[in-house]
Amino acid sequence: MSDTARSDPAAVPPPDPVFPDPLPSVVAPNRSGNFIVRHWRGEYSLPVSYWLVGFLVSIVSLVVLKAIGPALTANLDYDPTRIFVELALLWIGVVSVTTWQFVGIWRSATHYAARRRRDGRGTVWAVLAKIAVVLGVLNSTVQFTRAGVPQFRETFKMAFLGDPAMPAYSLRVMRDNSEIEITGGLKFGLTEDFEKTLREFPRIHVVHLNSVGGRVGEAAKLYHAIRDKGLITYVDAACLSACTVAFAAGRERWIAPTGQLGFHGPAFPGFNAAGLASAVTMQKTLMVASGFDPAFVDRALAVPNTQIWKPTPQELTAAHVITAVSDGGQFAISGFAPGITAEQMGEQYARFLPVLAAIKARLPDEYRSIISLLYDDYSAGATRDAVVADARRRLFPLIARYRAMADDSVLIDVADLIIDQYTALNQSDPALCYQYASTGINAAVLKQMPAPLIKRELALEQRIIETAARRAPVDEQQTKALWRVVGIALTASFSPDQIAIVRAPHVVPGQYAEYCAVTSGMLRAIVALPPSDAGILLRSMFAGKN
Repeated sequence: MSDTARSDPAAVPPPDPVFPDPLPSVVAPNRSGNFIVRHWRGEYSLPVSYWLVGFLVSIVSLVVLKAIGPALTANLDYDPTRIFVELALLWIGVVSVTTWQFVGIWRSATHYAARRRRDGRGTVWAVLAKIAVVLGVLNSTVQFTRAGVPQFRETFKMAFLGDPAMPAYSLRVMRDNSEIEITGGLKFGLTEDFEKTLREFPRIHVVHLNSVGGRVGEAAKLYHAIRDKGLITYVDAACLSACTVAFAAGRERWIAPTGQLGFHGPAFPGFNAAGLASAVTMQKTLMVASGFDPAFVDRALAVPNTQIWKPTPQELTAAHVITAVSDGGQFAISGFAPGITAEQMGEQYARFLPVLAAIKARLPDEYRSIISLLYDDYSAGATRDAVVADARRRLFPLIARYRAMADDSVLIDVADLIIDQYTALNQSDPALCYQYASTGINAAVLKQMPAPLIKRELALEQRIIETAARRAPVDEQQTKALWRVVGIALTASFSPDQIAIVRAPHVVPGQYAEYCAVTSGMLRAIVALPPSDAGILLRSMFAGKN
């Protein structure tokens, strides 16, 4: 920056340094000895106001803003009202100090410009300082709008409106007061209510977690409450987001075959990943302390909050996230919405049991009876095995009653399914195959049955109900003739002694495999007939089993 030329060349002062005024403060009448007041009035030189005060205040503001993250995501004393007050105080402090900083620099620049003009010199540094102040004010306004306003809005709703963005939570004690289910959102007050319930029902040793997630601070409180009591955690449906922090607390950690854990990093309005670093650190600390593989935790918390990662049971087991997958007999069935009605439960069951929808449409009384049974089991805290067993005890006789009335094509598909079921069971356990072929399906057979075959069976049960109708009687002579054709086909593949096993009153264990093989061969011979003839024999067989 150069000075304005004067008439006397000898009087021209030497070129200015960056800031020509000395660093000591300007001598001013009635100036205050208070540093804060003096800067506010602009009594310090521009270098002191701009570089020293501006730099220090910027550092302090940065430290304060970094403290906001831990205040929002921290600790065992998670309290939305306290968080709101702390956030308000922090932002009021930042805004106040920043305003004091900018006003002081502006006034110092004004004083600097006045002295320079009085001496006939340029004021470019004062202009640049004021431009910097204007830009700083704009930047601070943008930052507060992007960060402070969303933070205030969110914490206000958390503290004073009951955190409406989070679903209401619900606690349900079940299975003779030995298990408790937590559903809904993890928000303030949950852990306190949970601990009260534990005091009221001291026999509780299992916590079902079926939640979409919630506040990380409340999840951390719940984590310590579960861990301090040495409880088992279990997921029947889904435990997502912050819920996985609470799940990690279990001394044993189980999921149902259909249960899912969902992971992603934390989020809070107004914060970026750097601002949420404290929440990430806290979650990782708790999960690793519970035995989770650190590499798994890093991967889980690196998932953006807009996405979710649902690892397979194999991945969860390998990373020591779960102890085991339940076979359906260890824990009460759970995972339904709080306050669910029998009708609502029926609608949910019908999504994976299509036969229920068919029964509801064609046999409404039977439907109500079945759903009432399922609802009573759920209310009583029955295990998944018990619920499935009760449902099948009601469904099997119903399906058997209408199976002989189904269309020919359905009957042939049923026979093909039974052949595949016999084959699968005979390969793994001939005794179970014999049980199924001779007396019908039971719980042990169901557990051994491959899932794809169960899925096919459920689909066929729906078709049986949908196509069931009264059929014209079949001539007995025609039926006998068809059985003779089947008998001839069997003799081509099996010896008379093998065929005799099927007719024997007692079958010894060593003959179980042959019994299943001959029975499967008979069904194959039937389905090889023309469809109408196959339908006659299958309808005759199934009618005889009712």
